[in-house]
Amino acid sequence: MRRRSRVLRAAPTLAEATLSFAALGDLLAETHELIARLPPPQRRALEVALLLQDGAAGRADARAVGLGLVGVLRMLSATGTVIVVIDDIQWIDAPSGGALSFALRRLAGEPIGLLISTRAGASVPAELDRRLPVENLGMTGLSIGAIHSLLTTRLGLSTPRMLLLRIHEAASGNPLVALEIGRALLEHGLPEPGEPFGIPTDVQALFAARLARLPEETLTALAVAALAAAPTRQLVQAATGRPADALNAAAGAGVIRLEGDRIHFAHPLLISAVDNRLDADTRRKLHRRIAEATDDGEERARHLALGAEAPSAEIARELDTAVARAAARSAHAVAAELATLAVKLTDTSDVDAVRKRRLAAAQQYSEAGDATRARPILEELASGLPSGLARARVLLDLSGTHTGNVKAMLDLRERAIREAVGDDRMLAEAGRLLALTYHTAGQPKRAVAQASETVEVSARTGDVALLAEALSVQAMMQIWGDRLAPEVLEKALRLAPPAGQLRLYGDARVVDGVRLMLLDDDLDGARRCLSASEAVARERGDDNLSAILLNHLAELECRAGRFEVAARCAAESFEIRDQFRFANGAHLCMVALVDACRGRADSARDAATRGLALCEEAGNEIWILRHIRVLGFLALSEADLVRAGNILGPLPVRAAKAGYGPALRQQFLPDAIEALIATGELAQAAVRLKELEEIATTLGTAWAGAMSARERGLLAAARRDQAASIAAFDQALLAHESLPDPLERGRTLLAYGQVLRRTGQRRAARALLEKAASTFEEIGAGLWLEQARGESGRIGGRTGSGQALTGAEERVAHLVSEGLTNRDVAAAMHVTERTIETHLSSIYRKLDVRSRTQLARTFSVGGRQTTH
Repeated sequence: MRRRSRVLRAAPTLAEATLSFAALGDLLAETHELIARLPPPQRRALEVALLLQDGAAGRADARAVGLGLVGVLRMLSATGTVIVVIDDIQWIDAPSGGALSFALRRLAGEPIGLLISTRAGASVPAELDRRLPVENLGMTGLSIGAIHSLLTTRLGLSTPRMLLLRIHEAASGNPLVALEIGRALLEHGLPEPGEPFGIPTDVQALFAARLARLPEETLTALAVAALAAAPTRQLVQAATGRPADALNAAAGAGVIRLEGDRIHFAHPLLISAVDNRLDADTRRKLHRRIAEATDDGEERARHLALGAEAPSAEIARELDTAVARAAARSAHAVAAELATLAVKLTDTSDVDAVRKRRLAAAQQYSEAGDATRARPILEELASGLPSGLARARVLLDLSGTHTGNVKAMLDLRERAIREAVGDDRMLAEAGRLLALTYHTAGQPKRAVAQASETVEVSARTGDVALLAEALSVQAMMQIWGDRLAPEVLEKALRLAPPAGQLRLYGDARVVDGVRLMLLDDDLDGARRCLSASEAVARERGDDNLSAILLNHLAELECRAGRFEVAARCAAESFEIRDQFRFANGAHLCMVALVDACRGRADSARDAATRGLALCEEAGNEIWILRHIRVLGFLALSEADLVRAGNILGPLPVRAAKAGYGPALRQQFLPDAIEALIATGELAQAAVRLKELEEIATTLGTAWAGAMSARERGLLAAARRDQAASIAAFDQALLAHESLPDPLERGRTLLAYGQVLRRTGQRRAARALLEKAASTFEEIGAGLWLEQARGESGRIGGRTGSGQALTGAEERVAHLVSEGLTNRDVAAAMHVTERTIETHLSSIYRKLDVRSRTQLARTFSVGGRQTTH
């Protein structure tokens, strides 16, 4: 069956660059039947974005729009090749560019191609330029033969060779200029040999000359089309009051192309040429006519603003409405521009209105990820406001533009607290943000105290939802900075509204998910909590919270050994932050951790090093510690023990000195202890081990118990206390049986096998090492798999088959290792003795043992055999 091909085309213009989703609407104009088949959140988002559905029906979450585009492209590619063509991509509107960038990162194996063009000297939007997996081809001038073919086929102009050479030279191979010269020659006649052209070679001059030959009513119609973002015959007729036939002369002259009701200029420079003919008064008058003729709220408001001769409260109010509509469609860049126009049309004597609209513009710039434009507006507002509630609001918004400078963020939020005294609602908001910033800045004790104070303030408001939010943040700060008081989180969960406004750690269900992961080792429960909250955040368009929850999910899936899932979560989290130009150090950490777990050493080291530099520059202490931990873990994965010791040795002291609580310190300690033991720092390792054991007792978590037992086994082995080492490792493996953490279980098996190999217990060591290798291979932990195989290779001698025991064989092996005779085992399993003998022969071969004593020894140090 022959596969079809489909071309999706958009040709944005300079005027359309200010509209939201204009280019995306062109690309998907013929795919509405596919949009209807998308999942409901994506379908609604695309329909709102493309004005197929009223914005009141739901917000067009930018990520849902991007996912919807991915879905449409995948449906199209299932039946054939898809080519996305965008001419003059430098003029693509920001929302469309964001959706396209989002889709490009998620389309890898599909038969989808991208063909774009941009004018020389113009730049591709930054978010697309970093993502385009294409070959850049610079367009050179056409050859003499190509110019001849162009003039012949397009204009029917055949010229002598000498004249053709002069045209080619004058046009410098530019087809557009060559065509304009050809048109001029057709009108004025070919010059005599030796005579000059008498025709300008400047494109704008040529266009101006072509336009000058058109009737006045045609020029008026063209002017309306040039100023409109999406010109149509109907719009031109309504704005000019003249028949749309006035455009026919322009179409005949090749200035425009008519496709049904739509008007397309033959070249973007023709729009400029038309616009250049207009004086300021005429241009404003035409903008007003277009505003009256269009029924699109955003475009009407924009044209009213551009047509205004003086401030207008009425137009400013229309712009306010347009800002809200654009923001609801997640077209924040468009909303910011509309808000800026509203500021210009507000009488400067109306100080409150100016301030309100400037604040709206700054907030929309922030939402669009343009902190560089938002910050100066907010700084100027803050400096001009008297002390009080309004200034507190601006300071809080300003703090959000300093994601790469924790010190500045902390200072602004502390100032906001002082400004908000007397208004408990503002104090509650500022207090919540300040508590989180203290944690980030490495002041967890102050974070706990601030969160506690915020609970008291919130209680005074009588707002149950606000109190639930404050209690949730208090519980989160306790988990990170001290010890969780269970009643705090229980009360937050009890008071939390079923569908409350999600905020950063202000929803108790999110905090409960973190608790389940860090304190209860319940990864399934944590996954349910965090995934559900992330889905809600995505549905509501809260990209910041969605990115943070994806970061938590990436960490969770790493623990669960599901590295591919973790990689997707980490990549998406980072991409969201990158789209909004936030400091990405924290989110690079999870990217680095996943790569380190998967054994991708170079990319992990690069991400961790870049992330660490960003966090150090920002003063983000908690993520500095976590980046250091990833770099140390990577060194252990590569068996570079000296480097691991240098990186990890000081880490627990730094974390404890900052005041971070046991839930976080337990994550740093095991690797640090292992590195200290490996480098001979046994006394220091013993101190850190005691700290980990105390945390295991305090928290009562199986994970901390397993980790402390493993490190105790390593430390005992380093001290040549074989009995204590074996007992500790057996305890660790027993603890691992209840833990969904295959990577750490594999590491425990590897460490145990290494210890037994070094003490000459080859068969038992081989069994453990094969289990470790099997575990690492199953989850895709490449560097740890290399270590396990390397250790097995050092043993030598006859190796087992590498096959896992069947369920029946494992049962026989356990009963025999407990001292039962073949007859007893047969009776217990209700089979014949001969069957037991057959099973034992297979078990001996698979485990490379030769006696019941060796079999018992293997199971006493190795635990249950893995079955598949």
